[in-house]
Amino acid sequence: YCSSRMLLIICVSLLAASTLGQLDRASMDAQWDQWKITYNKTYSEPKEEQVRKAIWEKHLKMIIHHNKRAARGMHSYEMAMNQLGDMTPEEVAKTMTGLQAPQIHWRSFTAALNYSETNLPKCIDYRKKGMVTSVKNQGSCGSCWAFSSAGALEGQLAKKTGKLVDLSPQNLVDCVKENYGCGGGYMTTAFNYVKENGGIDSEKAYPYVGTVKPLTVLRLSLKWAKMGDGWGKGQKQISYK
Repeated sequence: YCSSRMLLIICVSLLAASTLGQLDRASMDAQWDQWKITYNKTYSEPKEEQVRKAIWEKHLKMIIHHNKRAARGMHSYEMAMNQLGDMTPEEVAKTMTGLQAPQIHWRSFTAALNYSETNLPKCIDYRKKGMVTSVKNQGSCGSCWAFSSAGALEGQLAKKTGKLVDLSPQNLVDCVKENYGCGGGYMTTAFNYVKENGGIDSEKAYPYVGTVKPLTVLRLSLKWAKMGDGWGKGQKQISYK
C-alpha cells in the first residue's frame, strides 16, 4: 500500500511539474510575441528567430532572477526587458559603443581647490536642479559620443541660462568630420567643433535620425547654444536632400 501511495505521489508531482513547465513555456512564448510587436522585430528566416529567441529567453530569465533578489533587498534596482533583448552583449557593445579616444594627449587643466570649504554637499542630483534632459535612444548608430557631448552642453546651458534645451546629437554626427559619425568619436573633438562652429543646433530643429546625412542647405532661423565666451542666439538650421 505504501509503495503504491508513494508511486501515486511521484506521478502527480511529475504531472504537476510537466503542466507548470508547459504553462511557463506558453507564458514565455506569449511574452516573446508581444515583445516582437512592441519593438517591431522581424527576422529573415525561422532559424534566425530561434537563435534570437534563445538569447532573449536567457536575458528574460536573468531579469526575473535579478528582480526576485531585488525584492529581497539584495539589489537596489530592478531590471526590465528592452529592445536589445535579442542581442548578445558583444553585439550590443559593437553596435552601441562608439568611443574613439585619440592617441594624442590633450592639454590638461589644473585648478586649485579650496579645502577650507566645509559645507560641501555629499552629492548633487542635477536632475532635481533641472539640468538634465530626458533619456535618449541612439538606436543602432554608434553615436554615444555625440549624445554624451550634447548632454554635457545641455547641462552647461541650463546652469548658465536657466533654460533646459535638448541639443542635437545629429548635428554632431553629421558635422564633426574629425569623428566617424555612427562609427564612433570623441567628446573633446565634438566640443572643439561646437566652439569653432559658433554653436550647436537644437534637437527640435535638427532631429536625430541615427544615420549620417549629407548636408546640403543652410538657412536662417534658429536658436542655438554658443560655446566660448557664453551662450547666446544664432541662426543656423540644416536641411537635407
